[in-house]
Amino acid sequence: MAVRLTDSPSVDSASGQGSAGAAPNIVVIQTDDQTVESMRVMKRTRRLIGRRGTTFTNHFASWPECCPSRVTLLTGQYAHNHGVLGNPKAEFGGFENFANQRNTLPVWLQQRDYVTAHLGKYVNGYGLGRAKRSIPPGWDRWYTGVSHTVQDVYGYVQNENGELVRYGARKRDFKQDLITRQAQRLIRRHARPDGSRGPPLYLQVDYTAPHLAGPQTRRQPPRRCERAAYPAPRDAKRFRNARMPRDPSFNERDVSDKPASIRALAPLGKDEIANSKRRYRCRLASLLSVDRGVGRIVRELREAGALQSSFVIFTSDNGYLLGEHRVPEGKALAYEPSIQVPLMVRGPGVEPGAKRSELTVNVDLGRTIARLAGADPGRVLDGRNLLSDPESGGRDVLIETNLYQGLRTEDWLWVEYENGERELYDMQADPKQLESMHDEPQTAAVRAELAARLDELRDCEGAECR
Repeated sequence: MAVRLTDSPSVDSASGQGSAGAAPNIVVIQTDDQTVESMRVMKRTRRLIGRRGTTFTNHFASWPECCPSRVTLLTGQYAHNHGVLGNPKAEFGGFENFANQRNTLPVWLQQRDYVTAHLGKYVNGYGLGRAKRSIPPGWDRWYTGVSHTVQDVYGYVQNENGELVRYGARKRDFKQDLITRQAQRLIRRHARPDGSRGPPLYLQVDYTAPHLAGPQTRRQPPRRCERAAYPAPRDAKRFRNARMPRDPSFNERDVSDKPASIRALAPLGKDEIANSKRRYRCRLASLLSVDRGVGRIVRELREAGALQSSFVIFTSDNGYLLGEHRVPEGKALAYEPSIQVPLMVRGPGVEPGAKRSELTVNVDLGRTIARLAGADPGRVLDGRNLLSDPESGGRDVLIETNLYQGLRTEDWLWVEYENGERELYDMQADPKQLESMHDEPQTAAVRAELAARLDELRDCEGAECR
């Protein structure tokens, strides 16, 4: 696609207010199934984005599952508005149910003369059947995993600007490293240098770590990470003896207050606990290649003379459970390790080293990015602009899946299940969610208030959601 060399709004502060000049480069780096706790091993990311920018310490995935969360980033909408209600096997789930793709974030950015590029994992279900060579609207550069190999780190297939490319089992084929190299090339070619005119770059980098990886080759270590997240060969021996967090929610002793699906889970046995430890250690090791990638992306922006006018956003699509509340592993549940995700932002006007504790949610990212770019969204956006009006009043966050709708406030988590079950946690006194108070008489007034607020949000649209 030809890119017109025209002026577009710039951002002179983190408020996202445009001014005459050039718009900022925007790089979004998204991991897959990453918990906040695991950020401890990502030293470069914390130093280069967290310390040089702002960390949002209470950031949540509104639908804590890969596909709906990824579509939320691309639309700025809660799932009940964008319509993708699960991963591909769910009714109304997957890429095939992603409607109106000509009205998404990359399209809005193209209209502001951005060069838009995607790398890695897109939306679950993309690239199946005859659609492997298709490129969704809005993307000028496209290096994206297709079909059932999308989680594999060796032997996978990518659609690279319409051409299908299969990678092998060499060390340099390791997927996270390939994604990083491709990101570096795109920055060298397309990032707009500080103070210059011309089209800026929107680069979305979707790593697949620390998600469970697909079948792996025996040619590369480590063997210990079969059916787990798979680290780079150079990280094969890292974290082999790392201690897994074992707070009281792990293999929870008393789940009598929990829904029937949790009460039905037996306590984890010795073998299950050992497997949880193994997977935890492999997940940590798999993030090291991403952490190096973040360092190289930031360095490439600096060497291109573009870092000072670029925003870099780091986040994950959802969190993950590994033994909490007896859940051997998984996501989509309304427990904190599943719904809370990392979020760090650096860029012009963003306060360095700051930590912001107000509730934020992934629906905020679409609005924030569109505002930074001076773009005109074609959808009604449900989120706030993260980089304006810091600490601007309280807000409540909707958590939704096909099984429940929940409300996360600063003090409470209230969950209403489709089968009539309920959960209520005092998140100040009980942050590990050990004692649901949904049946306690003294919480009757709180429950009524939270239920009424949830009724307002469950079908909200636009400003009603904020």
